[in-house]
Amino acid sequence: MAPNMNATIVDESTWEGIHTVIVHLSLPHPKAIVTSPTSIDDTHDIEPEERQEPQEAQDLYLEKPVMNGSATNGNVTKPLYTPDDQPPSSRFKVAIHPRADEVCAELDAFFATYWPWPNEKARQKFIAADTNRWGCWSLPLVKDERMVDSVKVNTLLFLLDDIAENMSLQEGKAFYHRLILLAQGKALPNREDAYEWITYDTFASMRAVDEEQTNGIVQGAILCVLAQVDPARKQCVGMGQLLRQRYKEGGVRFVAAVIRYGMDLRISDAGMEDIKALEVIYSSFGMIVNDIYSYHKELRAYKEGGMEGGELLNAVEMQAHDTGLSYGAAKRVLWMLCRELELLFLEKAQAMKTEMDRVGLEGKGEKNGDVRSYLDAFEYVMSGNEKWSEYTERYHEKD
Repeated sequence: MAPNMNATIVDESTWEGIHTVIVHLSLPHPKAIVTSPTSIDDTHDIEPEERQEPQEAQDLYLEKPVMNGSATNGNVTKPLYTPDDQPPSSRFKVAIHPRADEVCAELDAFFATYWPWPNEKARQKFIAADTNRWGCWSLPLVKDERMVDSVKVNTLLFLLDDIAENMSLQEGKAFYHRLILLAQGKALPNREDAYEWITYDTFASMRAVDEEQTNGIVQGAILCVLAQVDPARKQCVGMGQLLRQRYKEGGVRFVAAVIRYGMDLRISDAGMEDIKALEVIYSSFGMIVNDIYSYHKELRAYKEGGMEGGELLNAVEMQAHDTGLSYGAAKRVLWMLCRELELLFLEKAQAMKTEMDRVGLEGKGEKNGDVRSYLDAFEYVMSGNEKWSEYTERYHEKD
């Protein structure tokens, strides 16, 4: 039986901080444009040194005296905004698992050998994308003995998503229905079908180590894959609705469960409820980073008619459409949103740690080391996802 989709959605108040950031960073443009995605060639940004700005725009980039409203300081000179296509620097810590090379070599060989690639080009494309290293960048704190399965299950969902991209919603539902039963251990796989036996064996291996935590991963995976074939995804209008939909289909609960499994963390229901707001921030941050880097790939798939659900649900496309900005400008605005979400995450995480310290010192409760580790792990997932997305050929395809 499919899980209650609504039961996993956070309360409306949880989104208020993010909504405020979006409002301030998504100012309306007087001439909103774009009724459908333009051609692929039109979306490739001109390099900064090649961009030709009107003379009046160039004049605006010069430093000019402006009033800061202070009687003591008077006139001050400061530079006006100059577009920069490089993302603003991040405050997040970045790390990679110490067994990264070993784990990637093992899993690259496994998937290259056993996954049913349509041709050799697809197999080599997977290796070039360095897909298994996503887990190594994003899960650097996972226990050594749980690392292979933690990375493997993430890569499995990447690959299954690629298959579903080329299916209709109905085909996708049928495809996932069978795999869900296998992941739950409620059916035995057809050993001649690699999709089936790899799915079954991956979750069976994890269940043998920690059944409780693995069941949480299965529930997170179910939510993720069902959301990807949900007709409601066609109805997203505006960034707020997009963030809510992608919270479901972006695998937040799945990744969160993998973190708890991989690090063997035990967190109470009350503790998980307190952390939910940070999961929302993680979801929004990760979705926007992925959309920035994957935009051209998704647009190409959309133009070729290979998008699951037939809709281009991408924050860059939506931001450009809603504001009338170019795609390059839309990406710059979204990068600023990411950095604001980053600050919001760090602020809330520190507030939670401070409160745990206070409660512990007052003798009203014990410090929860697992919660603190969980908060640190989420920071690494966010920074690791961005690090991997910067270079992977999954998003940066080479001709």
